Amino acid sequence: MLHALSFDPDYLCAIVALGFCHLDELRLGWSPDATQSLNDAAELARRGGALAVRDADVLALRAYVSFFEQDHDKAMYLIKQAVSQAPQSSEIIGFKGALHDLMGDFDSAISAYKEAISKLLFSPAWISSNLALTLLAMEQSAEAEQIFNKVLLNRPRYARAWIGLTVAYVRQGRIDEAKETAHQLLMLDPHFSVEEWSRSKPFNDTRILESFKSDLVTAGLP
Repeated sequence: MLHALSFDPDYLCAIVALGFCHLDELRLGWSPDATQSLNDAAELARRGGALAVRDADVLALRAYVSFFEQDHDKAMYLIKQAVSQAPQSSEIIGFKGALHDLMGDFDSAISAYKEAISKLLFSPAWISSNLALTLLAMEQSAEAEQIFNKVLLNRPRYARAWIGLTVAYVRQGRIDEAKETAHQLLMLDPHFSVEEWSRSKPFNDTRILESFKSDLVTAGLP
């Protein structure tokens, strides 16, 4: 993306993508300087807004920057504006769901994810997996299990689905199946660890995160 922007500083797709990369660094705990990562993302959001203020992807980037700047009202306003600009975009609606997730509004997240999935014949793995993880957070493990299994039919190497399926089995008392899915996960990622996974903050609620960690350990994951 930096390479693309060196040729065309106004290349909007690259601006937005790079902005989200900086936010991912921040969210996943990969950034050596969280403040700088947020500042870089905010600057790219400003650049994108100057080029196309009503572009849905730009609005989504601005929404997430606002969230990490702790302005949740502005974040939700902007993501709703993004959806209004691209009402048929499963990705933009999925971004809205993910923002609800980050804010702990799981009912609204589930509604947004289901709406996003309804827009496509085949749902992106990240949206379906986000939906299923949120269902797990709401203790709806049977429905989550079904979704994870559908994801894995098309994306058998998608680690997040194996993680979620493992938790779904543990919560239904199906420990042998949970251990088998945990084994499949380690086949895909031999270096997986529960603690390292938790550092990516898949849930902001510590209680929910600790329950996921406990379930993964119960399944035999290191």
